[in-house]
Parts: sequence; C-alpha cells; structure tokens
Amino acid sequence: MSARASFKAIARDPSVAKVHGSTTGGGTPVLSDAAYNVSSVVDAGVGTLTVNFAVPFATADYAVVAMPTEASSLARQALCSSKSAGSMVLLIVNNAASASAVDPTTGYNFACFGDQ
Repeated sequence: MSARASFKAIARDPSVAKVHGSTTGGGTPVLSDAAYNVSSVVDAGVGTLTVNFAVPFATADYAVVAMPTEASSLARQALCSSKSAGSMVLLIVNNAASASAVDPTTGYNFACFGDQ
C-alpha cells in the first residue's frame, strides 16, 4: 500500500478525529491555529459555542468529546447540546445544582469522531 493510500485509509477510519480544536475563553472565543476541519466558531450566547465544520460528517451520528479549560477550583462541564452533519453546539455549565450556562474563563476544547 502506498503512503497516499495508507493516509486515505486512516482518514476514513471512524476512530480518527475528523474535527478538533480549542478556543480562547470569555464572551468572544477565538479558534486556535491548531484546529482541524473547523470553518468557524460562533459565540451563540452565554456559555454556548457553535462549531461549523469545513467538511461535514456523513450524518449527525458522530461522537463529541468536549471540555472547558478552567482553573482547577471551578467545577464546570461541557455538553454537546445539539449537532448536525455540518456543525455542533457546545454548552458550558456549572456543576452546581442550578447547572446554569457560563462562559469558560480560558476556553473550549473539542474533538469529533465518526464517518465523513
């Protein structure tokens, strides 16, 4: 198998991240230069980030791994609140009983796995 054919086989493998990236925090997140297959990120409200893909998935049936980058004293989690083949919406919430949405202080981190 040639190196090019091997690369194409790996790129199609569902265990390889087809989208990944990180952003700055606060109310106006900026996508890092190391992001892969992300066409844009949009601040969609407090604690909410829409991530648009440059190349969409085959369907909305893909896995999302996400986490906020926060100070160790903050108990927050990232959720994928909705997704389509071409984008996903991440939501950062407090781990407190209220689970209210909050902007991450340092940023969002995410990776997506599935078929394109």
